[in-house]
Amino acid sequence: MVQPGQLQVLVARDARAEQCDIMGGNGSDPTVQRVEFRIDRVATPAEGDRMAQFFNHPAILAVAPPAIVASPIGQSPPQAVGFDVLSGQATILASKPAERGNGRVLRLLLLDDQPVVLQPRQHAAALPFVFVDLAERDLAQPAAPILKNGVFSVARKTHGAIVGIRYGID
Repeated sequence: MVQPGQLQVLVARDARAEQCDIMGGNGSDPTVQRVEFRIDRVATPAEGDRMAQFFNHPAILAVAPPAIVASPIGQSPPQAVGFDVLSGQATILASKPAERGNGRVLRLLLLDDQPVVLQPRQHAAALPFVFVDLAERDLAQPAAPILKNGVFSVARKTHGAIVGIRYGID
């Protein structure tokens, strides 16, 4: 920092690894590049990760005709299968199709020792799920989630820092 409240940033692109000498010698790229930064105040590391994810992966919105959108306001459409983090400090690392077995995999990074409460979305609530390791192998169930009122919790103490859940299993 130059002075309190000010931030100084130097950005340079090193193009030596590109080894392109068709238009001239090797070296750094002299052309003007556009670089964007987003600076926000956040209360927790998890909130900072979420802000970074939104910045790197902006939401894509598509308008559908009213006949296609049949879900009432406030409810997820049928294709919205997944989980919402209700409380606790966690970052969603992955939400993707399973590579081993069927269904989808949700991977969470638990950032502190407090339990993280997850709620399955409308159409995921009825789907069976199991905990998986990083290679997506099913784990034994002694560390099963605590189900209560349609939500469950996971904790770093019992599930580890990275939690994998495979759901939508036949």
